[in-house]
Amino acid sequence: PRARIPKTRGGLSKEKILRYLKRNLVQSKSGPAAGWLFAREFDTPQQLADHTYWHGSGSGVSGGLKPSITMSEAEVESAGGGGYGERYWGISVSKKKNLASNFTGTSRSGNVYMALLHKDAVVKDMPELSDAADVEEHIVRLWEDGVDAVWIGDEADEHSEQELVVLNPQAVWIGRGEHYPVFPKK
Repeated sequence: PRARIPKTRGGLSKEKILRYLKRNLVQSKSGPAAGWLFAREFDTPQQLADHTYWHGSGSGVSGGLKPSITMSEAEVESAGGGGYGERYWGISVSKKKNLASNFTGTSRSGNVYMALLHKDAVVKDMPELSDAADVEEHIVRLWEDGVDAVWIGDEADEHSEQELVVLNPQAVWIGRGEHYPVFPKK
C-alpha cells in the first residue's frame, strides 16, 4: 500500500518527501470500491476490527485525507486538519470513536469517519512521542524505513494522546462521515 518516493540523488529529505506528496496528490483511499478492496484482504473479522480506526474533523472530508503539511495555512484554517492550528506530517486517527470526535477543534459541529488501515501497513510504536507534531523530527528516517503509521503515546496513560499518525495516506481508507453537533455531543 505504500506510496513510494522514487529514488532520489542524495537520499531523502523533508523537502523531497513534501514535494512528492504535493506533486502526486497522495491522499487516502475513499469510496465503496476502495473500501471493499481494503476490507477483502483481511482473513478474520477480528483482524478487520484490529485495523479499524476513527478520524474526527471540524469540517467535511471529500476525496480522502492527506497530511496537513501538504496544505496551505489558509487551507488548514478553513478546512481543518493539523490540530491546534499546526500543520504536521500525518493523519491522526484513534481506536476510540468518541476520542476521535474530539478532534473538531473549536468548531460548532464535527464529523467522524471510519478509517481502515491496510492489512499490510507497517506500524511503529513510538510511545516517547506525545503529539502528532513530534513526528516531524523523525519523518525522513520513518520514510526511509518504510513506516506507514506511527502509534504515539502510552496506552497505559489515559491522559496520553493514544493515537495513530498515518504517514502514508494510501495505507488508509476513509469511509462516510457521521455529522454531529459538538455541544451537546452524544
